[in-house]
Amino acid sequence: MTGMNKQSLREDILAFLAGRGISLHRLAQESGVDSKSLWLFVHKANSNLNTDSLFRLWPHLYGEQRPLPLVKGQPAPAEVSVISPAADAGENVPVQPARESS
Repeated sequence: MTGMNKQSLREDILAFLAGRGISLHRLAQESGVDSKSLWLFVHKANSNLNTDSLFRLWPHLYGEQRPLPLVKGQPAPAEVSVISPAADAGENVPVQPARESS
């Protein structure tokens, strides 16, 4: 299982855009994220997204998948795992961008 990091999020955004055939600007409009911030995050390795932007993008990119909660008393992992509601309880599943149904 591969987790999520900044680079994989960038790749997921680009895959989502290609899959839907939309621009980065359109994704920003649909999700309510500042288009300049999103462009910088995708194209500049040292750029970050704020938490609000990530929460706004999440349903567009990943649908109903939710991040796994952190366990109290344990350090946060270097990569974030997610779990699909369809997966068995406690089973990690790879993150794949959500695809819009036709």
